[in-house]
Amino acid sequence: MAKGKKRHRSRRSSSGGGKGKTPDHSPNVSFARTYKSRKYPSERTKAATVALDYKESSLSKSTMHGRRKRARDKQARLDKTWKVLTPERNVGLLNPRKRQRGEQDLQAGPVEAPKGEYVFFDGSPEKSQSTFPLHARPGNIVRSVHELRVYSEKDGVTYTGCDTEYPDFLMCPQHICLEMLDLDSFPRLPEHAKLVIDAQGKSTDRHCLIVSDSPDDLYAGGIGCVVPLGRAGVMQYSRHFKKVPIATYNTFVRLAARMEKIALAHLPSKVVQYISAAKDVAQFKTMKGVGLDSDEEPYFFASIACGINLVLSSHIDNDFFYCVVVALNPDYTPQNKDKVLVYFTFPTLGSRGKAVAMKHGQILIFNARQYHSISSRKFANDRITCISLYLKTAVVSGHDSSIELTEYQERCAQHYKDIMMRVN
Repeated sequence: MAKGKKRHRSRRSSSGGGKGKTPDHSPNVSFARTYKSRKYPSERTKAATVALDYKESSLSKSTMHGRRKRARDKQARLDKTWKVLTPERNVGLLNPRKRQRGEQDLQAGPVEAPKGEYVFFDGSPEKSQSTFPLHARPGNIVRSVHELRVYSEKDGVTYTGCDTEYPDFLMCPQHICLEMLDLDSFPRLPEHAKLVIDAQGKSTDRHCLIVSDSPDDLYAGGIGCVVPLGRAGVMQYSRHFKKVPIATYNTFVRLAARMEKIALAHLPSKVVQYISAAKDVAQFKTMKGVGLDSDEEPYFFASIACGINLVLSSHIDNDFFYCVVVALNPDYTPQNKDKVLVYFTFPTLGSRGKAVAMKHGQILIFNARQYHSISSRKFANDRITCISLYLKTAVVSGHDSSIELTEYQERCAQHYKDIMMRVN
């Protein structure tokens, strides 16, 4: 009996639960970037990273048992609605390692991008005219999305690789997304998208290349909370706030709130509890509108981006949480709801890389710490708007070294250090 109890406590401690226990695994999670320095902003991200673990360490066994049961029940309900892919080891099509001098271009297999080159995916049908912009081909690598394993389930699909306990991506059921988004209440969304794009000015600093049909990218990023270059702190409103009508800005805030609700309904309970505890300790800023009720604003996400017929190269983002993306067709009708608009690619996942066919209004939730990209659109005559919702680690940190940690943040940051000492 004593040995049985000991094994039970060991399982509890390794999952972060159990009163007074310190887990024996890394405190970092696969979907969040955590800063490593000892400055206040970095310490704040560490505190946010382990906030859930710190909170659960003081909960009773019965409370933890109830939390885990509710989490299992939620996951069981979700797994009945969508396709669950078999876990694989990550080999993938894309090898992000820089190609060494003297190596030859590879005709098949891993794509190794040399310095200054970016890897893109062409989403046009096989044996048809390419939809990838011609002006962006020189100096870059363009592969067909059909070299990846493509999934096109309207009832949703989810994938978790062998090397993580958290989903790499989740494509939500289309009918649920359309119902929760209620896109008919945003009749002028394409016009609003064009207004914020025109107000963008210089693009935000990114780890990828964004191209469109013309050299002038139809893209706007950092709508909402923004970390200003060369300045401390996090701004509540981006430059778009002063340059577009309030109705336009509020449209994206309200859309962000609905996208967030869909994400929280489909992410595992542990992930939702993680970001909730992180918000409690870090008190980071999130996207706000003007004159909106709190339920019309996102509670966890800080920024949104949108683009028209854009193509993104494969890259990894410095995000603290999952990213949420949707593709919209202005010519949508219920008769063409099964039409594929673009592909979202994960070229390093699984045995040969994976891609998800994006249909109108179908929400994709993904780990931005995995290589990902948006392909060129499937059909040349389409004009597709892509909108993404995200939370940068810099926003969570507060980006201000002059702001000292609160007592609660200090306790959580110390908990992070205690775990790291035990792991190392």
